[in-house]
Amino acid sequence: MDLRENGSLAALENLIEEFFNPMTNNNRKHEIESQLNYFKTLPCLSNYCVYFIMNTTSQYVKMFALCTLETVITQQWSNIEWSSKEEVKNTIQNCFVEQGLISPHYLRHKYSKLLIEIARHDWPGFYPNFFNNIVELLKTDGNQLIGLVLLRMTSEEFMGIQAMFKDSDRKQEIVRLLHQHIPEVLEILENILENLGSKPRHTSTATPPPSPAHPSSSPPPAVQPAAHSGTGGPFRRIDDKALAKEALQTVQHLFTWVPFQIIPRRMIEAVFGFTIVSSYSQDDDDMCVLAMSTLNELLYRKCIPPESHEFFVQLYHQIMGWLRELTSSSNRIDTMDPAFMEKLSELLILMIEHHMWRLESDPEFTMVEFLSPLFQLTMQFTVVQSYLCCLSVWAAFMKQMKQQNVKKYSEVFVGLITALLKKFQFTYNSSQLNLIDDKLLDEDNQTEWQVFFKSTVEVIAMVAEFSPHDTFSLVIAPWKICYDIFRNMEHAVDYQTQTLKFQISETEKLGYVLKDFSSLTQTLTRLASVYIDSDSENQGQLSMPIMNSLFEKILECASIINKVRFYDLKIGDSRITECFIEIHGQLLAALKTLLVRTTRKNDNIENIDPLLDLTLPLLRSRPAAPPRIAHSAAHLFLGLSDAAFAPHVVVLPQVGQFVAEAPMLRFADADTASVVCKAVSNLLLKSWGNLSQADSEQRSAMVNTFFDRLTNDFRSLSPITPEESVRTVVERTLPSLSIITENCQNLPMASKKLMAAAIRPTVQHALYLFPTFVRYKEISNHILIFFLNVMGVLQQQLGVEDTKNAVQVFLQVTMNEHQEGTMTSLDKLVQILQLVVEAPGNAWKTFLPGVLQLCMESVYPLVVSQAGNCPDVFAALLALLYRILLHRWQYFYVSQVRLGYSPGCSDSEIGPDHPQKPEQLLAILQVFGQALLQQDMNIFRLSLVALEDLNGKWKLYHKAIFRNNLLSEFLTVLIKCLLDKSQSSLSEDIQVVVYNMAAVNFDEFFSAFLVRFVQNMEGVTPQQCEILLRNFVHNHDKDLPTFVNNLQNFVKEAQHYRMCNMSSSNHDH
Repeated sequence: MDLRENGSLAALENLIEEFFNPMTNNNRKHEIESQLNYFKTLPCLSNYCVYFIMNTTSQYVKMFALCTLETVITQQWSNIEWSSKEEVKNTIQNCFVEQGLISPHYLRHKYSKLLIEIARHDWPGFYPNFFNNIVELLKTDGNQLIGLVLLRMTSEEFMGIQAMFKDSDRKQEIVRLLHQHIPEVLEILENILENLGSKPRHTSTATPPPSPAHPSSSPPPAVQPAAHSGTGGPFRRIDDKALAKEALQTVQHLFTWVPFQIIPRRMIEAVFGFTIVSSYSQDDDDMCVLAMSTLNELLYRKCIPPESHEFFVQLYHQIMGWLRELTSSSNRIDTMDPAFMEKLSELLILMIEHHMWRLESDPEFTMVEFLSPLFQLTMQFTVVQSYLCCLSVWAAFMKQMKQQNVKKYSEVFVGLITALLKKFQFTYNSSQLNLIDDKLLDEDNQTEWQVFFKSTVEVIAMVAEFSPHDTFSLVIAPWKICYDIFRNMEHAVDYQTQTLKFQISETEKLGYVLKDFSSLTQTLTRLASVYIDSDSENQGQLSMPIMNSLFEKILECASIINKVRFYDLKIGDSRITECFIEIHGQLLAALKTLLVRTTRKNDNIENIDPLLDLTLPLLRSRPAAPPRIAHSAAHLFLGLSDAAFAPHVVVLPQVGQFVAEAPMLRFADADTASVVCKAVSNLLLKSWGNLSQADSEQRSAMVNTFFDRLTNDFRSLSPITPEESVRTVVERTLPSLSIITENCQNLPMASKKLMAAAIRPTVQHALYLFPTFVRYKEISNHILIFFLNVMGVLQQQLGVEDTKNAVQVFLQVTMNEHQEGTMTSLDKLVQILQLVVEAPGNAWKTFLPGVLQLCMESVYPLVVSQAGNCPDVFAALLALLYRILLHRWQYFYVSQVRLGYSPGCSDSEIGPDHPQKPEQLLAILQVFGQALLQQDMNIFRLSLVALEDLNGKWKLYHKAIFRNNLLSEFLTVLIKCLLDKSQSSLSEDIQVVVYNMAAVNFDEFFSAFLVRFVQNMEGVTPQQCEILLRNFVHNHDKDLPTFVNNLQNFVKEAQHYRMCNMSSSNHDH
């Protein structure tokens, strides 16, 4: 590259133009980057940058020069001569003022950033006019936009969360200087907003130019002044919309820190003026959103001084006036941007949650006045997202309301519930509801209709918490209308032709009634939980007759629909058939919910026969019932199995027959099959009380028969069975077994023994198949998940021999996998081994040597070689080793009592220090050290937490094996993490661990370790090393807060020295 200025500029322009050319390949780009990096090492770099900025016509070159100059300012400013500093400062200031308006936004922002970086070093001493220049720009009409940009970025850089200063004194000085100028700045901003608010608002703005970083973009042509003023001077025609946006963004950031008491009321009014949607075109919704975000900044702040009370009272009254105006402009409500409603709801929620108590002390405040426009807004919205925002405000209000104020809002509650009920009923609101999607699923696996309906019902339920009787009465009234219509449908069925007698013109109305019946039934079911779960004993007693009556009515409807099977009728309209399927499933779901909740108060199930008639025939029917109905029936049967006393149910003929048939039943939905199996296992395995010998034998026979039939296809598989057939059977059988096993977790030991005996053949067969099919991920996953559940729940019942056999299989398979270099499902295998070594009793002594050998000789080498590709396996290995050391410490250290010490002596005290297997223990501890070298934050955190726990319980850091072999290495790694900021989110935890390790021997830490560490630090001079040591060692206090503070100062100083030395090195080159 030509080192003369003219030659350098031409060369630089050619290089950067070539770099951004789409035809340039990556290799050439790397070469260009190397040349550009060489340029950054030139002496007098700032002079080159200034020359390029003043003379280039390329925006790419100008951006490169500004970025390079930013590095000079942040890293080398103190080493630059005064004349060069002045030249840099004046050049940037002049370019910013003269070209800021016609430059792309990225250049305008970069000019601002450089001026602020200079001010960070020099203001006010060597840059006294920095803020005065901002004020002057704000006062000059043609320069207001660039003044706002500079003010906003100054606020962000100096008062933002990420603001960086060389020390706290400098920060305090900057903050003090800013506060001196703020009153004047707020007055200017108020005038700008008021002037902009009084202008016509339907403006247009040009599309901003592309970023120069975009490889496919080309530099836009220079923008010429559009007109001239009468005085002959240039007049830059500034887009009022762009100016308003920048003004709002600036005020928004100022609102994050400016004291409330100095914010003018007229400024708040001016900001509110930009939120009046009726005064904007629809294209300007983003302006309304920005203005609302600006107001929200005031309410985000948590620390609010007492003298700001009046400010928030005034703000409330402004919000109320604005809400009334908004609800009166209904012509824009339906087209309002949902993003604006999100910000509005956020504003109202923040006001309710943080300031309602403050407002209630004001004599002019009435919450009804606030709720009235909110009610209008809620009911006017047809856009679901905006409506949900309003519901979130109601929910926030309910959470803040006190019981003693319920009577005050009783009329509000009645009106709200009445309106919400009509909102989701097709009979009243079909025009809106027909537009809501009920097919597409969102990321939470819900349709738009489900979200709309459930959110509405939750608000009704929140009201019911305060006024249950009135709420229930309001919901039951429309439900009874649908209930009466539904009961009469039985008489409209022509059983000979299998049709429903109704006029074609009534199809739509019938569909609406069925949908409303389903929705209202679901609502009543939700309200039942409020009644039944109430802490009030009186309310619980009063609610039981009501709930029993509701249960009887729903049972009656379910019996009708089960008898007629409306979904099988030849209706001719699939929409009506879908409605019947939905209401059938919903009635069964309601019965299950009411059954489970009412039996908490009463152990007797009086309607068990009709309930069984509603479920078992549906589950056994061929052709199968629709999946929605079968699933609800399965859950109702599960509810019965949970609520009923098993022996009373199993003896019923229809139940016994179903138990025998259940394993052979096939369902469209795999989840339905699992629910059925869980229900049957409930009946068979739950406590049966005291049994006679005959009853006990009958129960065992039923259990064995059920599991034998359930697993028959699986046990018929062999290693030569085709993989596809194996996958089909495994996916059908093992998930159900896993769910049943997990369901046994809290059952009595006798039940677990029955279960273990019944599935032992299946466990053994799974072990037989596993080595062959481990390479097939789906099959091996199902087998391992099954074993995870079995080992977690039934390990004791299976016994030592079966467990030992399983462990041997897993060890052999894992070793084979290691030899092949694969890691299929290795994380689950390690989790199984963890369950084995954690199991109570002495069996772990048999397994632990083999498990450790596997971990250290097979799993660990594989994990280290592929650490970046298998974080789950590394995490599982760490968890296993941690659990071994935590729970099986005796494997390495003989207990104090066995060594002859007093029984009162704790193993966690520092005592005899002679491990039995030192090489193996050291190897395990080195795994935790290796984890600290990983970039994966989760792996690092797991190791850190494990080390601290082990030190807390076993005094790990004090043990000779750790102290002599690992302590220095671990400290080095951890302090380097702090210096390099490689795990910055865990810095506080790292500092505590460093303290605990240093506490083993503070004298050794300060006099030996720290000296070695500092001497080996890269990028620090010997003189700086002495300063670092002197500052840290001089303050060698041994309490945690002081040590951590000194450690933080040590790290900051070292980082500062390294950065300065690196900058100086670059400058010298």
